[in-house]
Amino acid sequence: MADTARLTLALLPLIAIAAAAIALRPRDPDTVAPIRLAVVRGGVAVGAVAVAGVELLSTMDAISLPGVVVFWLLLTVVAGVGAALRWPKSWTRKEFDRSWTLAGLAGLVLAELVLAIASAPNNYDSNYYHLSKVEHWVADGNVGVYATTQLQQVGFPPGGEYLLLHLRILTGGDHVYNLVQFAAGLGAAVAASRVAAQLGAGRRGQLLSAAVLLTAPMVVLQSTSTQTDLIVAAWVAAAATLALNGLHRRPGLLDVVLLGAAAGLCAVTKSTGLPGLAAVLLLWGGAQLRRGLRSFPGTAGAAVVVVVVALLIVGPFLLRMQQTFGSPLGPATSAENLSMQRHDPPAVLVNGLRMASSTVVIPSRR
Repeated sequence: MADTARLTLALLPLIAIAAAAIALRPRDPDTVAPIRLAVVRGGVAVGAVAVAGVELLSTMDAISLPGVVVFWLLLTVVAGVGAALRWPKSWTRKEFDRSWTLAGLAGLVLAELVLAIASAPNNYDSNYYHLSKVEHWVADGNVGVYATTQLQQVGFPPGGEYLLLHLRILTGGDHVYNLVQFAAGLGAAVAASRVAAQLGAGRRGQLLSAAVLLTAPMVVLQSTSTQTDLIVAAWVAAAATLALNGLHRRPGLLDVVLLGAAAGLCAVTKSTGLPGLAAVLLLWGGAQLRRGLRSFPGTAGAAVVVVVVALLIVGPFLLRMQQTFGSPLGPATSAENLSMQRHDPPAVLVNGLRMASSTVVIPSRR
């Protein structure tokens, strides 16, 4: 198959997300920012299925071009059928008015897109372990733990690399790797702007929320890399906007399932997203319990669904870590590198002061 033909296969995930967004568009006409909610739902649904698909193909040693192509064709067809059944009779008007802010953001995003396509992954983390594990999986046909002295390759959550793996198989190389983080940055901005709308911000406030996120230096830098920070940020932001759907009303089954999927995607992508996810889930649970004791059974049932769906996504990875290293958290050396050796009050206080200092103190008089 020619390289150009292989590259066109990378359109399958994009088509699947677009179709899933239409199929999962909200039914309630009073939904806040319905188009953005549909995009978030489509992204979470396809992301969850993509991660689960890697695990499923891995059990059959079928991580190969035929297996991945068949997977995406089936997913695209299912999403397409759903979109055809839910095709809107009329399209909602634009949710943002034209403005210089929107034009500036479009220019920034376009420049990042050009850079993401034109440049190869070249940062340290990508070459040290993000991309190395993908090549091992391609060679082995599965995502099992392999022998290596670089424990980051096998001990860190692999959700972001699972998405890269799909593109690696479909295109035969790293040509479009950077587009995963690029798309994640856009998804996080979409979710953040909808969170602003849910909290009462007007159109200008929503647009500024997206602008603040998209112009953050780290977001600009990582939007053209194969690291995973923007991916986990997108999943946390998606969880936040899905959770806020249930702030003033009881959430439907679809939102509960997708909230669990977003939680699982966050956990399987990067552990640093878990504190933000925990805050979101606590807010969601507290909002449900405020309705009184009568709401407790329904809230407990919804919480169980969230946990079960999340475990279906992150569970296979945790099980591999338990079987290989005797702990679902992975190798002990990785945990030691990420945590303090002491956890007594003085050590915790000093570490907290150090973190506060590094956050607040600016190394410049200006």
